[in-house]
Amino acid sequence: MASEVIELKVSESISAGTDVVDTYTPANGTTVRLVSFIGEAAFSSNSVVCVLWDYAGGGEEIIWCTKGSSKDLHLDEACGTGDGTKKVAICCKNGEAGDLIMLGKAQIAVES
Repeated sequence: MASEVIELKVSESISAGTDVVDTYTPANGTTVRLVSFIGEAAFSSNSVVCVLWDYAGGGEEIIWCTKGSSKDLHLDEACGTGDGTKKVAICCKNGEAGDLIMLGKAQIAVES
């Protein structure tokens, strides 16, 4: 089985009440696994960094999520099987009243 590692990353000042995402759409029949995750949401109780499967689709699912800070975690979490339309995403959601500098980085393994 051929495997490719894709990095999704958001690192910026995010306006109050908004989301910033980086997405990848795997090809039909490919298997997607989350292998590494870093999240930084400034220890905010109202802001999160998440890895989502089927982002903006009908069956959106949280694969991994953190409030505050999460160091470099090495994981082996199944995301799903690509169908050419479902997206895997790293999403920084600022739920605070002011801007926050946030970071989200995920490495996903895509196997065909």
